[in-house]
Amino acid sequence: MLKLFKIVFPVIAFAFLGALIFDYWPEAVATDWQINIRLLLFSLLALVLIFLMDAYGWWLILKVSGEKISAFDAIAIWLRSSLTRYIPGVVWAYASRVVLSEEYGVTKRSCIISIVAESVMLALGSFTIGLPILLTVLEINSTIATFLGLLCIATILFSLSGPGFSLLSKLPLVGRHINNSEFSRCQWRWAIYFFYCFFWLCFSAVFLLFLASINIQFKSFSELYLAGSAFSISFCIGFVLIVFPGGLGIREVTLYGFLSMLTSPMVAISVSVASRLWLILGELASLAIFLVAVFLRRSQR
Repeated sequence: MLKLFKIVFPVIAFAFLGALIFDYWPEAVATDWQINIRLLLFSLLALVLIFLMDAYGWWLILKVSGEKISAFDAIAIWLRSSLTRYIPGVVWAYASRVVLSEEYGVTKRSCIISIVAESVMLALGSFTIGLPILLTVLEINSTIATFLGLLCIATILFSLSGPGFSLLSKLPLVGRHINNSEFSRCQWRWAIYFFYCFFWLCFSAVFLLFLASINIQFKSFSELYLAGSAFSISFCIGFVLIVFPGGLGIREVTLYGFLSMLTSPMVAISVSVASRLWLILGELASLAIFLVAVFLRRSQR
């Protein structure tokens, strides 16, 4: 079983990634891009750091749960398993992470708890950073919009402190274990929530760097900020609709819908398509760099 997740599933994942690139490539090259190569490469490097930060967040949750796995090993597991989410079906990335984690002594219970917690925190964090574009869609008074935004954040914090979190303890199989883990402590939940808010803020900033590299311009700073917010909320909706592998299609449609409010529909659809290729390349680059780090680490032993 372990060999299956180590060898077969990564090969299948790369095959699906290749098919995705093949599908998206004609639309991407058909657009008359004005590309700043240096800025684009810098955005890819920053994207690699974002993926490592994402994996680090999962390690933080494992650490809170009492697992002794090192950050290096946890990041390696996360990166190796993340590629399998592009395979149709929602279980592969999670199942492969559970299997690979057992090799490093992480219990199946702790791994499942960490995955549930990670998914919830990723969704809450992306929703929080995506609030500005959602409130803009409502076209309400700025004072009321600010109040609603603060109310949403307060509701999230209140939910994490008690009533909302208690719902997780009722989940089948893992609920009682979540309730008995270190993650049940309120201060840890708040700390990890704010970590993921910061993560999505950084991720949105890197996306704006990518837009700058392909010469996508906005009329004002507020529109630029809303574009970053749209990027974040598109992932949130992708998390909610988990039946689509890797958020494929859902994220692009959502991003297109919000960006078309800030720029022309043609630019919005081009950015949506190009951003998917950018994300795939960044993910492959992060995995490649980390595999080199693993090789160098083993060669020094």
